[in-house]
Amino acid sequence: MRKKHDRLLNDPLLLDVGIRNKGEVYFEFGEKAIHIQLIGKNGNVFRKLFDMQKGFFKIPLEESYVRLPFFSNRARRQQRLL
Repeated sequence: MRKKHDRLLNDPLLLDVGIRNKGEVYFEFGEKAIHIQLIGKNGNVFRKLFDMQKGFFKIPLEESYVRLPFFSNRARRQQRLL
């Protein structure tokens, strides 16, 4: 837990995340994430998603990896490296 703006925030529940079908990343949260960023090498943000509980995206061919930081209504920022 972490204190931010005078309130306590719990960690979000990430149910599943992985890679399938030739570079397609899928994810599922226990609740809607209010903001998800897809960040590649050199900090390049190539996609922003909002208000999603589950979904998928295709990793651009020029990217060797992606980071997936996300926020929920009751959660602090989390990040996964794929």
